[in-house]
Amino acid sequence: MFHYLWKSWKQHKERLILMLIGMLVISGGLSYLFGLSKAQDLTVTEELQKRWKSSYDIVVRPPGSQSMTEEDELLEPNFLNGIHGGITLDQYEQIKSVADVETAAPVAVIGYSNMNIMLDEFELEEPGIYKISSKESTEQGDQSIGINSYEHYFSVGWTGGMSNLESNEKYGFYNTPSTYVRQSIEPLIVGIDPEQEARLVGLDEAIVEGDYLDALSEYEGSRQDVDAVLPVLLRNDTSEQNTFTHKLEKLDLPFESDAEIEETLKQLEENGKQELLAETKGNTVERWDAESRDLYQALKESIVNDRYFEQDQTDPESLPMAVGGGFINYFPASLSYEKVESPYPERWPFAYGIEPTEATTFDGESTNALRDIEYLGSERIKRLAYQSVGTYDPALLQVSKDPLNNLPLETYRLPTADLVLGEDGEPLNPVPEVKTTGEPDSFLTPAPTVLTTLEAAAQLSDGAPISAIRVKVEGIETLSTESQEVLDQVASDIESETGLITDITLGSSPQPTVVHVPGAGEMEELGWVEQPWIKLGTAINIFNETKLGFSGVVIGLVAVGIIYVLSTNLILSLRRRKEFAILLSLGWRVKDLLKMVVVEAALMSLAVIGISFLTLFLFFVRDGVAFDAASFIQIAVFAIVIYLIGALWPAYFIRKIKPYEAIRIGEIATKSSRIVQVKGLITMAFGHFFSKIKRNLLSVLAIAIPTVLLSFFIFVTFRMQGVLYTTMLGQYISVEISSIHYISMGVAAVLSILTTMELIWQNVTDRKEEITLLRSLGWKNRYTRLMVYWEGAFVGLLAAIIGLGGAFALIWGLYQQFPVDYIGTITLTGLIPVLMGIIGSLIPGEIAVRMKLNGMK
Repeated sequence: MFHYLWKSWKQHKERLILMLIGMLVISGGLSYLFGLSKAQDLTVTEELQKRWKSSYDIVVRPPGSQSMTEEDELLEPNFLNGIHGGITLDQYEQIKSVADVETAAPVAVIGYSNMNIMLDEFELEEPGIYKISSKESTEQGDQSIGINSYEHYFSVGWTGGMSNLESNEKYGFYNTPSTYVRQSIEPLIVGIDPEQEARLVGLDEAIVEGDYLDALSEYEGSRQDVDAVLPVLLRNDTSEQNTFTHKLEKLDLPFESDAEIEETLKQLEENGKQELLAETKGNTVERWDAESRDLYQALKESIVNDRYFEQDQTDPESLPMAVGGGFINYFPASLSYEKVESPYPERWPFAYGIEPTEATTFDGESTNALRDIEYLGSERIKRLAYQSVGTYDPALLQVSKDPLNNLPLETYRLPTADLVLGEDGEPLNPVPEVKTTGEPDSFLTPAPTVLTTLEAAAQLSDGAPISAIRVKVEGIETLSTESQEVLDQVASDIESETGLITDITLGSSPQPTVVHVPGAGEMEELGWVEQPWIKLGTAINIFNETKLGFSGVVIGLVAVGIIYVLSTNLILSLRRRKEFAILLSLGWRVKDLLKMVVVEAALMSLAVIGISFLTLFLFFVRDGVAFDAASFIQIAVFAIVIYLIGALWPAYFIRKIKPYEAIRIGEIATKSSRIVQVKGLITMAFGHFFSKIKRNLLSVLAIAIPTVLLSFFIFVTFRMQGVLYTTMLGQYISVEISSIHYISMGVAAVLSILTTMELIWQNVTDRKEEITLLRSLGWKNRYTRLMVYWEGAFVGLLAAIIGLGGAFALIWGLYQQFPVDYIGTITLTGLIPVLMGIIGSLIPGEIAVRMKLNGMK
């Protein structure tokens, strides 16, 4: 079989050359698409509407909450949780009364509540100076980032006749032994309107324990002397993933006899107490490790069971548990940004740096922080009591759950970011995910842990408790011009009646933005992180201007490749029809011939795969990157699909061959029909074209497919100045309609010309007797050439009609409008397929005039 294939290829060298050219074009085109442009993989246009719809249409904010990023029409994700009040209850009522407002759900970000969780109790008897080292850290990718750390020194067996504070001030340690280890956490408390929240996101359907949130009629707990009693809904789990480590050590300082104590105290006074204590090594007595989730579960149980007792009333069997706190000590604060040069402008056109600011800590000292937080102090602090009514699961809310595509303004969404560049600006691979630390001054604000009522929030405010109001407009279901007009009107009415700021979130689009996060306080420098920020006012344009992307180019190229291989195999089968008939008459079975066709297709596909492998390897060597096995596998799959599908028609054709055809001479068709009377050269060419219409339709389709895409891309270039907007899972990207699209269409055009050339060549071969007869009767060579050229022109003309019709249909399907302003430009592209058809007929025309006249019988 292989010997026969080799001899057959050698007998038809001209066909073999065309076949090799086609293989080179297919392998080169696939290698270019998958090897150089994989980063431009695009999804279909409909993802825009399906994946980017917010639970609300308009967000209302107080004046003064703007950021410099809004100059670029960009909003930071989860920025609502950084706003502390600013909207009054009267303004809220005004918004609810605005026409077409269906739902107005307020968010009152109250602040961060300090909660103390006792982890364990212990008792020390051996005299000495002890140290408790506490460290809070979080995992950001494959590295541990420190958040907070502190040391607490105390003595056992000595008081010195002085107070605890005096001992610490003089010697650097407290003279009262510690008997417990505890960790404070600071959950975010947010006030809501339960009725509106239920309508907006279905919060009432997300209750997993207890009842839904309502105004508190009577406090049933044990805490007294508080500023407010809050009915609360607790989140079923925390959004932080921090690790807390506490280590108890006995320092290697002599501290048993009076003489040893006196000598140690003298050294502390003379040599610097803090430095000496920090440098002295010790022996570990005990160590405690805890996770954020463990501490939050202890907090939740304590609130649910109202176990806010004093420390000496705790039950050791109940640890860990909340033993105090429950007061608001920090208000939320926003980040301050400055515009910086993007490290990679082509990928991230927008880049910002966080400006560290001064913040006040709980001990009254100023520190460098990412957010302008202020410790409220004893005079301004708000002591709270909590009455738990239930627990909710944010996963059950009626909002998008997919972190790759949900709108980054959802109140309950866990904030996310990707650490894409390290401190030195080098790209990271793999890209680690950045998580919130839960700290009031952290880069990413946490999701609200405790929900309470708007009335409770009002008790703790200065008269303007609401941070933002999320508005759902009646009748807005789809992205359209009409919907945008309604939203504009509602937003204008709200601003004019209340004086507040509005942003239309429906129709907004996420914009990948890179932010530099510096070190601040005890937080280490993070580097460059990527976040999906909100680009206002763009999705309605994207919806109308979304274009055919990478997948369309691939499908078009593969389709043309299949047609080319199909026509090549068909022509080879026609050329070898008599050979096949002889083989059948000699005893070969049909399945042997079918096997030969499949083997031939497999060999061709393997050749394409080999060429593609070499091409990809050269690409990656040139660019200095690792070989992409996934791209190679994709190319291999497409090559196999192209050549195996291309073998189907010849396989079907072989099954119809009869052994007696070995002695048939002339035209293989048993039927012939004409739809026009032959009156000249043009009608003769048209008659020939129509008589082989099934065969010629392969050429027509091969030219029509790239014509559709080429016409569409040219239209896009004029209309959008070469910018293609489409969606990608996890983000939206803007891709220029650049060389990839036109080169891909060029590859498809070459395959189309080769297809046309082969089919017209076969048509000429089938009419060898007719053509030689005409030439022997006096036809000049130029008439013979023109007859073949006209046949190619008819192929191109029909392809132009189908291609332009397909392009107009595609534009109508995407834009819902007929491109009247660009109809001339698009129509001119119809000349290209006609030209392709004529080019494809040039070589067959020369073959026709070079046929020997002795071929006539």
